[in-house]
Amino acid sequence: MKNDLTPNAAVGQKIAVLYDPDGAIPPMIDSWAGLWGPHLVRTIAGPLFLFAALFLNWAFGERILGR
Repeated sequence: MKNDLTPNAAVGQKIAVLYDPDGAIPPMIDSWAGLWGPHLVRTIAGPLFLFAALFLNWAFGERILGR
């Protein structure tokens, strides 16, 4: 049975895991996607969200805000 979080790992296979000994940060698999995936998604989604907000304000600002 495959796990969606580790599609390339077989059952019983050893994988590298990064963890914080103090437990403040949750452990993660030592891979490119594990390290940079969330940051990449936020880097792309943040400007898209801001662009969409500015566009909606430009297109519908007078109707929504009553200016």
